[in-house]
Amino acid sequence: MYLKRIEIKGFKSFADNTELILQPGINVIAGPNGCGKSNIVDAVRWCLGESNIRHLRGQKGEDVIFNGTDNKRALGMAMVELSIENGDGILPLDYDEVHIIRKLFRSGESEYYINKSRVRMKDIYGLFAGTGLGRKGYSIVSQGELEQVLSGHALDRRFILEEASGIIKYRQQRDEVRNRLLSTGQDLTRLKDILVELKQRRDELEMKSDKARRYMNLEKEKKELEERILRFELSKVNGDLLKKHGLLKEKQQERERIQGQVQELEEQIATEQQHLLEYRDSINAGKDEKFEIERRLADLNNDARLREERIYNYQERLKAGAEEEKKYRLMLDKLQEELLERSEDYQKQQVQLEGLKSSLDKINQELSQLESKLQESRQLFEHKKISVFERMQEASKINNHLIQIDARERKLREKKERLHLLNTELKSQISQKEELLQNLQQEKELFEEEIPQLQKQLKELEEQKREREKVAKASAIEEARLNEAEFKTNKQLLVIEDMDRKMEGYSWGVKSVLKASAQGELEGIKGLVGEVIDVPGGLETAIEVALGRRMENIIVSSSEKARKAIEYLKRNQGGRVTFLPLDILLTSPLPADIKRALQAVDGVLGLAADLIHYSPDYRKAVNYLLGRVVLVKDMETGIKLFKNIKYPLQIVSLEGELINVSGAMTGGSRDRVRETPWQRKKERRKLQEQLAQVKQQLEANKARREKVARKLDQIQQQIDALQQRLVEQQFRLEVLGKETGQMIQELERSGREWQNCIDELASLESSYEELLREREELENKKDSIQDLSESEAEELEAWKEKIDSYKRDYQVHIERQKSYQEQLQSKQREILNIEKNMEQFRQVEKSYEKSRMEARGLQERLSRLVQEENDRINEAKEIIKQEKIKLNRIKENILSRQQEEKECQEAIKNLGQEIMPLKQALLQIESSSRHLEINIARLETELSVLTHKWNKEVQKPEPMGEQQVFTLSQLRDFRQQAELLAAQLEELGPVDPESLAEFEAVNERYLFVSKQYEDLLQARDSLNQLLQQTEEMMAEQFSDFLLLAQQSFSSTFQDIFGGGEASLRIESGKDGLEAGIDIEVKLPGKKNQALNLLSGGERALTCIAFIFALLNLKPAPFCILDEIDASLDETNLIRFGNFIKKMGEKMQYIIISHRQATIERAENIYGVTMPEKGVSRVLTLNISQVEELAG
Repeated sequence: MYLKRIEIKGFKSFADNTELILQPGINVIAGPNGCGKSNIVDAVRWCLGESNIRHLRGQKGEDVIFNGTDNKRALGMAMVELSIENGDGILPLDYDEVHIIRKLFRSGESEYYINKSRVRMKDIYGLFAGTGLGRKGYSIVSQGELEQVLSGHALDRRFILEEASGIIKYRQQRDEVRNRLLSTGQDLTRLKDILVELKQRRDELEMKSDKARRYMNLEKEKKELEERILRFELSKVNGDLLKKHGLLKEKQQERERIQGQVQELEEQIATEQQHLLEYRDSINAGKDEKFEIERRLADLNNDARLREERIYNYQERLKAGAEEEKKYRLMLDKLQEELLERSEDYQKQQVQLEGLKSSLDKINQELSQLESKLQESRQLFEHKKISVFERMQEASKINNHLIQIDARERKLREKKERLHLLNTELKSQISQKEELLQNLQQEKELFEEEIPQLQKQLKELEEQKREREKVAKASAIEEARLNEAEFKTNKQLLVIEDMDRKMEGYSWGVKSVLKASAQGELEGIKGLVGEVIDVPGGLETAIEVALGRRMENIIVSSSEKARKAIEYLKRNQGGRVTFLPLDILLTSPLPADIKRALQAVDGVLGLAADLIHYSPDYRKAVNYLLGRVVLVKDMETGIKLFKNIKYPLQIVSLEGELINVSGAMTGGSRDRVRETPWQRKKERRKLQEQLAQVKQQLEANKARREKVARKLDQIQQQIDALQQRLVEQQFRLEVLGKETGQMIQELERSGREWQNCIDELASLESSYEELLREREELENKKDSIQDLSESEAEELEAWKEKIDSYKRDYQVHIERQKSYQEQLQSKQREILNIEKNMEQFRQVEKSYEKSRMEARGLQERLSRLVQEENDRINEAKEIIKQEKIKLNRIKENILSRQQEEKECQEAIKNLGQEIMPLKQALLQIESSSRHLEINIARLETELSVLTHKWNKEVQKPEPMGEQQVFTLSQLRDFRQQAELLAAQLEELGPVDPESLAEFEAVNERYLFVSKQYEDLLQARDSLNQLLQQTEEMMAEQFSDFLLLAQQSFSSTFQDIFGGGEASLRIESGKDGLEAGIDIEVKLPGKKNQALNLLSGGERALTCIAFIFALLNLKPAPFCILDEIDASLDETNLIRFGNFIKKMGEKMQYIIISHRQATIERAENIYGVTMPEKGVSRVLTLNISQVEELAG
């Protein structure tokens, strides 16, 4: 892994897009001070997530954006992209090449990308954590930071070691866990305060909601009575209204009969009136038609006179057109004579022009021939010139080649002597390596036989281990499931016990009585109805509906005890309760014939009192409540039973549908099932049985797990022993394999070298002979080239004279060509003027001809118009004759229609006299109907008022068609009961109906917050456990890494200083994870010294040894060193350079330096310049390419 490319745009002094292509090994960036070298290091730091702008030598974030110069404007964005080769997968991404991009805009917005995907700065930190490139990394070092390694805090040095060991990410996780613990503690305190407030509010609302519930029950009972009264009144008004409607219907039928007679007469009158209108319309239409014909006759006479006038005008214009045509004919004859004379002159000028063109073509042809000869001569001259120059170049090359051949001859002789010596040495090495290889192969064969046996045994044990682990895993899953089931069951039992203790679901009055009984203030309290009965499975819903709120009735031993309990409630404002005193409670058994009838109906389950379980002491109370309640299978059976058995029974289906004694039916969906005490008892028994089964299963599962665990331990011990032995054998085999492979490679390499040596010797002999032959050929070729060059030079001079002669002839012909061209242009202008004159004559001729043709066309058109006007006059005279005949016929028709109109008026008068008596009778019937309608309106108004009251108070569908029959005494009793209920409601006083919903909401909120509080407690415990584990792991891993770092630092220090001692020590007197690291050194030949007493060069070299020790122990993807060699003297600089050269074989180094010794170690050199003030540029130089170019 290494840094492959850096692309910078708009970052500090790099205004333009700048790209650095880096290579593995040592890359050195050099350049003058202030040209922007360190800006490259800042760009890399910034792209890797550096957030402290002061570390980038700035004051604010936008300082890294190019701020402009005198010639360049400021930019709005800085962008840096790093391309990192990730072939070895050090970065945890599935890419062979990783691209990191960071952008910053002047608006303050910052963007990060990994392979073109938008990420956060935190993702960049996480990607490079533990690689040496993180925030506490050690692979990017400048001169100032180098000094801080020694003079800085000891804890900072610890952070550097943690970054190298990869522990830094755990420290970050630890800090996050601590922050979360602090936040969790604050949340717990806040939730505890909320819980206290919610509990107080819930207790207050519970009392209010009980009072509101009692109020709502009384209100409901009162509304039911008022509904029955209102239903009766509605029924009575409906009956009266129906009678009035019957009378009104009879009157309406009589009125319709008379209206039929009147309508029949009115239709006859309407028919006659229609005829009258038709006669009048016919007369009017005749008069209109008469007027229209008279108007048309006048128009036709006027039109005839107008056309005669037009004929006269057309004849006058015909005479004028004939004279005009004659005039234009004479003008055309004269124009044609002049045009003929112009044509003859034009022909003469054309002949002269053709003669001039022929002479010019001849001159042009001669010029073309001369130009072709001149061009050909010049080409031959240039060709001869190039040939002479090539001969000279060839001679020069041959001389240079001869000099090279002499040098090669010397090198071949020297190389031949060296190869003879190498051949002898290689033969000796090959024989020694063959003997050593044979010994290694024999030892390797012994290990290869033993390892498969060990692997087979290990595989068998691992298979046994996997089987046992499967069993253990299944047991663990089962135990977790059982523990969860046990926890849930215990929690449900606690909830039920808590509900029983708080008497959940009971009214405030019931709670007051039971609490007083438990404290001994009240005696004779036997218990609640819901608690003394036991309901079989499947009947819960039916019994709950049948009892309703009576489940809260309290059974007492006597009426005296009930009276005392009521007095107690009054005295303490404890609410209202219904008591069932066993001594005076009256019940009557169901008749035997009714019981037999019930048993005969299919689907009837029986009386509710007979189907439930209870103590015989409470039989009277149970019979009182459920003795006349019949349970049926479904609603259909209940309806059938109600119709067949005429006895006051309450019928309830298993789904909770209810048919009251009066026949009223209640049913539908149940939004919320109310939990009753006996349901809680049943649930408690069920949960206790489940809990016992779970505990029994847990014990059995625990025994199985312990047995499997013991067997797994035995197998694991055997596996560990075999694995240890197998690893040792495999390691030894691997070592032998590597040694054998290396020996084979060395033997093959030595053989190849020996063979290459022999081949090269033979090649040298043939090359030497070939070199001698080549020299002789070149010398012969050189002599022949000299002779040929002399003859070509003479020929070149002759061609030059010939070209000069062609040039003189060419100039003479050019002058003659210009003269002929001028004459030709003059003649062409003269001919053009003649053509223009002729064209003008032709245009005039066309104009005269056009005028003549127009005059002739006018004569023809006027002749046609005269004929057309005569024809139209004749047509008009014929039309006038026909119109006069039609006018006489219309006058006769008008007289006939006027007579028919008089007869129709007489018929209408007779029908009007017949219809008058019928209309008077109809008025009398309508008066009676209006009186009935007024009475109906009064009843409808009364019905509307009652209906409005029904809809407003009852809010049920209107009882249309229902007949309610009550006596006056029953109606009076209903009204008295309603008044009594109103008084009880007034006694309760104002209540808050919203307290019910508010109590439910607050209670739900209380339970929710309690659950959150428990979850936060568990989360806090988990975080504390995670924090402890993280700190233990950090301490253990840091301790192991510190030993390795100590060894690496000591070894690196001795390599750089040529001796001495150096060590790393944990700072004393501080907590394990917060203790820093101290550096102790002893230079060669000196005593132990404090770090601040070392010279500048010694301090710098000590820091370099510390950094290189970490890089040697945990190599980073790449290392950037910014002028850390500035304070080193020449001796230490040579040590630094040698160490860099050695380390450069393992990882990539990017070094910014001015020192020549450091630059000489570079494999690639990048020069940073500033050709324009304030704008940096980069130049690249590859050392190996330069050496190849230099030869």
